[in-house]
Amino acid sequence: FGPRGLASILFGLFILEGADLPVGEDLFLVVTWTVLASVVLHGVTSVPLSKRYGTWFDRHHGERMEEAKEVAEMPTR
Repeated sequence: FGPRGLASILFGLFILEGADLPVGEDLFLVVTWTVLASVVLHGVTSVPLSKRYGTWFDRHHGERMEEAKEVAEMPTR
């Protein structure tokens, strides 16, 4: 959902209530369904695509990165 979705719905409400457009309700429905579809698609694809990206990244970059190297344990107080 996020700031873009919220802004889209708020602007849709402003148009629906403030502008005297014959297609105002249709426009608001299109905005609402677009935001809802975006929420569903991002929610459904986030975990599988994140796992796929993680696997790809480990194969191609994991060993070569400075951040991936093991370091000695540093004693603390």
